[in-house]
Amino acid sequence: GRRFPNIENTYNSETKVSHIKLQSLENIDKDENLLATLTEKHQKPGACIIAVGAGNPQDMDLKSWHSVDVDIIGSITRLCRSLDVHYISLLSSTDATHKPDPISKEEFTDYKDKRLGWWNMISLYMRMKGLSEKAVLTNLTPTGSILDQHAVLGSRLHVSIMQPFNIVTETSRYGWFDSLLFKILPLVDPWLPEKYRSIPVRVLARFMEIDAREIVRSLDAQSSGITTYFLSYEDFAAYAEYVENLKKAECEADPKEESNQEESNQEETKNLKGESSDL
Repeated sequence: GRRFPNIENTYNSETKVSHIKLQSLENIDKDENLLATLTEKHQKPGACIIAVGAGNPQDMDLKSWHSVDVDIIGSITRLCRSLDVHYISLLSSTDATHKPDPISKEEFTDYKDKRLGWWNMISLYMRMKGLSEKAVLTNLTPTGSILDQHAVLGSRLHVSIMQPFNIVTETSRYGWFDSLLFKILPLVDPWLPEKYRSIPVRVLARFMEIDAREIVRSLDAQSSGITTYFLSYEDFAAYAEYVENLKKAECEADPKEESNQEESNQEETKNLKGESSDL
């Protein structure tokens, strides 16, 4: 899966973080102990954010990659549905195939126990991301039908599919490829169509957190059915502009805040708007 820094570093000191360690994410929707833990020892979750993905699919065979990016994501979605959450988001990718063909038995056989390599991974990547999205959308309802939008436990449900292109991390996670890519992106980003521009990982994470919190707060308790949104760089940039305007309003209301926060605000605003070297 993906490599992440110490999770406590992404939250403030007042945030309570509970760690649940599992041997495997496969078939977690059938793990009765996990379900009991989530419903009894902790406050019942209102949102599920799914950021599972193979870290180095080029070094995996096709079946292993599919197991992570499709089978496990489907299992997590079913777990979230059983918890009756009202918000699910998935970290996907720009240009994920809209109606992807399933991986055939012949394809699994052709790549059995074989390292995919960069070329095969890239050629399959958008299709696999499309299958990841389909794994969420087809596991939202008991019937497995995307069109059966009023069968989710009779309650409301909002789904956000996040589709960033390049995610820029603070350190190189995967060796030379990331190091080279992060040096090139600041030069090419201004010339790329907006949806292909890169986004700092902390900006994306904050957007996903706020999207979940605000959607859960705003949902009508009497509503039903499923609402699905696909979000891209344009939406992340709009959030950045909102944050900048909010900070300006706070500084105007309290001039002292302006001097106390000026340096940090400038840096954060640059990151959000893509004006720093990260973008």
